[in-house]
Amino acid sequence: TNSSGTLTTQGDILYRDGSGIQRLPKGAAGKVLKMNSGATAPEWGDDAGGTCVLVGRTVISSGSSHEIDIEDTALFDGTYDRILLSFTGMRCATDEIAVNGRLKYGGSYQTTSHYNYHSRQYKDNDGAVHSGTSSWNNNNSQLLFMKECGNATGETWSLHVNIYNPGSTTVWKMLEWSQTYAQKDSRAYWGKGGGHYHNTSTGQGALQGFKLWTTDASGNDNITDGIVNKYGWKI
Repeated sequence: TNSSGTLTTQGDILYRDGSGIQRLPKGAAGKVLKMNSGATAPEWGDDAGGTCVLVGRTVISSGSSHEIDIEDTALFDGTYDRILLSFTGMRCATDEIAVNGRLKYGGSYQTTSHYNYHSRQYKDNDGAVHSGTSSWNNNNSQLLFMKECGNATGETWSLHVNIYNPGSTTVWKMLEWSQTYAQKDSRAYWGKGGGHYHNTSTGQGALQGFKLWTTDASGNDNITDGIVNKYGWKI
């Protein structure tokens, strides 16, 4: 027991003030624990913003799809002015695959040729680092993040995609990405890239989703394993 009664509610917190032990009732969803203005006792309040938060997490195990559609309502509700999508430990069903992406506006993924991007990838060749591949496109129907990812024992690929201005209706959604992967012959690749989708006829509405998918020489290739973490930076 304490001076405020018995601690019986899940989520309540006990703390000590100048009079003894006190009870702080649990806060509402989304509130954060702070010190009061006099720095004498804890209280619940709003997040000051500017922080990166984990909005969602997807674990793929023995997957049977070649694509990942990220459309979490909490991620694309205008709360964040920057979104980070982190794909780690990703594996595919076959060798030598490419990783692609598209953006969702107005209820559908945009497939028209208005993706501008530049992606540069580097590999190690017998100790001498040299340029591997450079992909540049000024009107493609998709983004190309990487290609020739391997799937032999231990080989994986990882990709981190930053999306800026996701909730804006007046400016293009700018993207930048970095990746590392074991190439089809086990050599290490590393790269960076950036781009945007610039078709203003869509009304340049708020972003509603992001699609990632993989292909090989024969077509689509299933993603079998991996972890997708979805982060947002609060406005």
